[in-house]
Amino acid sequence: MSFLHHILRNDNVEIDLRILFDICDNDQEQILNLTRTFLNTSFVNINKLEQFFSTKDLNQLKLTAHRCRSSLSVFMYKDLYDLFIKIESLAKESNEVLYLNELIKEAIKKYLSMIDLLNLELNLNF
Repeated sequence: MSFLHHILRNDNVEIDLRILFDICDNDQEQILNLTRTFLNTSFVNINKLEQFFSTKDLNQLKLTAHRCRSSLSVFMYKDLYDLFIKIESLAKESNEVLYLNELIKEAIKKYLSMIDLLNLELNLNF
């Protein structure tokens, strides 16, 4: 099984998996298992982002953005990582609700594009 690459990309997304490969010591089965876990968690995080924004629970929104950012340090998609930094920061300030909503929509769109690319490249059927 040597189909995995350290960098996955398409026209819209570039995911750097070098840290993942290092953590897993290049064990492809472990890489796939951690990726499945990441994908499952991603769907949960997307739902939480939507839920906490709709209920205006900015503290939980900030914590969810922080968790998303943490997992993206292993599955590095820099544009999405940077968006979560902005979301986390704005959720602390709580005075830019319309802008925060736009950032969340953009983050979800990027998250889904990332999931699609991982799914396609790794044949995970999510």
